[in-house]
Amino acid sequence: MIATVSPAMCNYGETLSTLRYASRAKNIVNKPVVNEVRPSVEFCCTLLILCMQDLNVRLIRDLRAEIKRLKMIITDGNFDVSQPGSSKTVTELFSEDIQRKENQIAQLTKTWAGKWEGYQNIIEDSNLALHSEGIKMTVASELPHFLAVDDDALGTGVVIYRLQDEHTSIGAAGSSPRPDIELNGLDIESHHCIVEHVSGKVYLTPHDGTTSVNTDLVTSKIKLTHGDIVQFGSSTVFRFNHPQEAAEMKERDETRARGRLLELSPVSPRDMLEEQRLAIERHYEEKLESMRREMESRNQHEKERLMQELEKLKISSSVEIPSVQVGDEGAPLG
Repeated sequence: MIATVSPAMCNYGETLSTLRYASRAKNIVNKPVVNEVRPSVEFCCTLLILCMQDLNVRLIRDLRAEIKRLKMIITDGNFDVSQPGSSKTVTELFSEDIQRKENQIAQLTKTWAGKWEGYQNIIEDSNLALHSEGIKMTVASELPHFLAVDDDALGTGVVIYRLQDEHTSIGAAGSSPRPDIELNGLDIESHHCIVEHVSGKVYLTPHDGTTSVNTDLVTSKIKLTHGDIVQFGSSTVFRFNHPQEAAEMKERDETRARGRLLELSPVSPRDMLEEQRLAIERHYEEKLESMRREMESRNQHEKERLMQELEKLKISSSVEIPSVQVGDEGAPLG
């Protein structure tokens, strides 16, 4: 650290403060911390939260640091040989400790790798993907799915129900036969409804339970559209997402927006530049005109002021001066 000080007495306070800070800065020690978890695969949010709480990575890092420290002690011979036993015995003890810690690291690494392999298999089987950008995380699925809105008020995870390629049955948990999607909510029937995924389109057919789409009660087979809000029973609400349909809608919106832009801007780039040039010229002409009017107004005020002063001089010069008669000798007559 370079501290700039001054020998002048007038800068005594600043110099003393700088030296004090420099003295304190010598005691600052930065301790970088490596991220505890660095995932190598994309995974869903619920698994991410569980994995972030894993302490195995920190323990492995601490063990490696301890092994490095012991190896440095052995290399430098930095141990007390005055204690009972020769230096060779102490070295062997350190070596055994290092071997024990390395075995522990191997076991923890194996457990950690097995866990991540299981997570990776789940992600690959589920066709899920996680995109991270700063504090923003986006969970994406290639298949149409229901995203739980308020399935569990006390839940902290993101719940996604993927729709199968053909039929997906929805019903109450514990029903027989067991439905593909089990719900725990008010007025959820055993055979509530069926969702069909055919040729890229998704249809919902109600059965025993009440189902609403965008607050409209569904009484017959209906096609679901990306962004629909679907309510099963009285309290279970989902948002329907269709990635393929969403991409098509986005492309149509962009094409429509480009068309509107062309309609609103029929002029060529050269015409636009000419319009900008004319606008700049008008701006400066208006500015010059404003300056000219201001100068004329100022000259008019100055002219009026001079005329008033001239009028005052005329008035003062027209006042009669009393005459005094003098005699032949030049003395005034009485």
